[in-house]
Amino acid sequence: RICHFTQIAITQRKLLGYANGRVVPFNCSHAVVKAQLAEQQLHHVGSSICTADLQAFPAADWNAARAKLQDILATAINQGLGSVPVSNVKRIFRSTYQLDLSETALGH
Repeated sequence: RICHFTQIAITQRKLLGYANGRVVPFNCSHAVVKAQLAEQQLHHVGSSICTADLQAFPAADWNAARAKLQDILATAINQGLGSVPVSNVKRIFRSTYQLDLSETALGH
């Protein structure tokens, strides 16, 4: 029953949320931070408190995201691959274009 109550508090009632692998009051959760940043179209670095290990790259705007994604797909076609796994797209943006593909910076 406690697990069921906790699950309802997290998923339906938004009384609880997650931050750093722990259950916390919803207004302290990563979901709230991410929603606020998306509203302001600001870049969300990630769920880690310590981001010193991450190299900071600027977030791609819609125009850059569209153009770079077209380049990525064209490169895949030219190499005979035909597709790019979705799981690789953010990594390719960082390694090839030194840009972060951020949902929150794009308003989502």
